[in-house]
Amino acid sequence: MIIVHGVFAPVNVVLVKKDSPMKSLAELKGKRVGNFGGPGSATTGMLMVIAKKWYGMDLQRETELITAPGPALAGLLEKDQLAAALVGNLESVTLPLTGKYRVLLSMSEEWEKRAGRAPATVTVTTNEEFARANPDLVRRYLAAYEEAVRYIRSHGDVWERYAATIGLSSREGAELQKAWGPRMLEKWDRQQIEVQADFLEITRQILGPKVLKTVPKGLMTDAYNP
Repeated sequence: MIIVHGVFAPVNVVLVKKDSPMKSLAELKGKRVGNFGGPGSATTGMLMVIAKKWYGMDLQRETELITAPGPALAGLLEKDQLAAALVGNLESVTLPLTGKYRVLLSMSEEWEKRAGRAPATVTVTTNEEFARANPDLVRRYLAAYEEAVRYIRSHGDVWERYAATIGLSSREGAELQKAWGPRMLEKWDRQQIEVQADFLEITRQILGPKVLKTVPKGLMTDAYNP
């Protein structure tokens, strides 16, 4: 397997109730913390890396992690059965709009503040043998993807139509555009590849071989850039 392009840096946030006294991720030590993807997901893994690298906290050992879908996490927060929750893509936009919750930490914003570009946690991957046998096909696919990103960014009505298809209001659609648009990766250059490699190596060091044993050489390539 090889990674030939990034798609999305995380749009996810850690939420607390609006009236929560918590100001920092470090205050979650000893607390119950919700997450939507489970400890093995890329997004939860990234939060664990942020917690360990910049807050000196081992989420797996120093908090009680509770895995549940977004609506359940909101309910547990509302009942004070969770101190905070890492929520999914949609909930990261819609729940703060209710006025009941506030953002304690934005994943990508935190990474950018601390280390520059945020890594992609959603990527385009393919089989190396297939790519070598069909390089033009892979390049055309990536060219179409990049064109789609440019179109979406220059046509705001796309977000309104998308919001309507999933039952969101126009206000929520506007917030989707604001939150998700900047996280779509149009460029896949050497700098982004270095960001990805650094993220994976940090993940390996912090979370250990059970999560990521090694980062294979040549895992990421820009050889098929259009």
